Amino acid sequence: MGEYRGAFVKSTNSGLTWTKVTNFDTTSGYLLDIQFFNESTGYACADSGNIANSRILKTTNGGINWQTVYLEPQILLNNIFFLDVNTGFTCGYSSETSPGGFIYKTTNAGVNWTRKNFLYPSVNEIKDVIFLNSTTGIAIAQAGEGTSLVKIYKSTNTGTTWDSVTTFGNFLPESINFVTGTGTALITGYIDSLTLFVNYTLKTTDYGSTWVRKRIYANNAMIIKSSLVDQNNWFIGGGDFSSSAIVLKSTNGGGVFVSQISNTVPEKYELFQNYPNPFNPVTKIKFEIAAHSVGQTFLSVYDLLGREIETLVNEPLRPGTYEVTFDGGNYSSGIYFYQLRVNNFIETKKLVLLK
Repeated sequence: MGEYRGAFVKSTNSGLTWTKVTNFDTTSGYLLDIQFFNESTGYACADSGNIANSRILKTTNGGINWQTVYLEPQILLNNIFFLDVNTGFTCGYSSETSPGGFIYKTTNAGVNWTRKNFLYPSVNEIKDVIFLNSTTGIAIAQAGEGTSLVKIYKSTNTGTTWDSVTTFGNFLPESINFVTGTGTALITGYIDSLTLFVNYTLKTTDYGSTWVRKRIYANNAMIIKSSLVDQNNWFIGGGDFSSSAIVLKSTNGGGVFVSQISNTVPEKYELFQNYPNPFNPVTKIKFEIAAHSVGQTFLSVYDLLGREIETLVNEPLRPGTYEVTFDGGNYSSGIYFYQLRVNNFIETKKLVLLK
């Protein structure tokens, strides 16, 4: 079988075009993570082409040359996170020596690293680590082999010590991201039920002290990454070998995610009947935005008294076909209405929640 090697591609025009700058060294395989601080200095996390033999690489000339700044045998790294050019973290797991998860920390630009172990079987691996500010960090761990548990750890002293915050069952964590300058963070993960992926998010708004779990409906795609632009505008995405890639957008901080399911430009506005209907407790609502659309799109759900109980969409949308999932788990059985409003177009339909 042929070997695979990591390559570094670079854009200098905000991502419009990309050029290959250099290959990494001949022993580097998949690129696992990358972070730059300026035009010159960046770090990358890569494996060696062999299982459990990862390393950290550093460049000081914009990616033209890379040097290995840390390498220990029999470890697999998942990601890197640097607070600044000197202070950084990497996490993963070891399968041979001291089985279990770990977090490494450097305070001298990767020259030296200290290791914090999270021993098996309590922790199988540390999947991701971030810092919300200079002292407060959050790490997510997958519990022992064969279990579907996520453990959340928090540090308040720049990673010197880590305390267990909480544990969630039926959840395989993939990644964590945060809103810069706030205490808000989002964990993405899933459960593989053999026939489909069941996706979830965990959200905190108090620097990781408490978390709220929410199911995400993503057409059998495995959600693995998120991007939190600000407190309201969030993106999550993923895919699988057997399903198409998908990107979902939320404009209310992860409360509701909307998917554009077609780029074909519709000739008119249209609101479709939800499916299934009646439903319990989840249903999908599809709608089309016409070519001449300019302005805000609103999609809301109302009760029989005309009170708005949930806003599903409140943002400008480009022409296309969209789909949103409405979860009625917090509402009682009965008749509800959903309404699409954009420009001068208004259409309302009835849906029935039957528990």
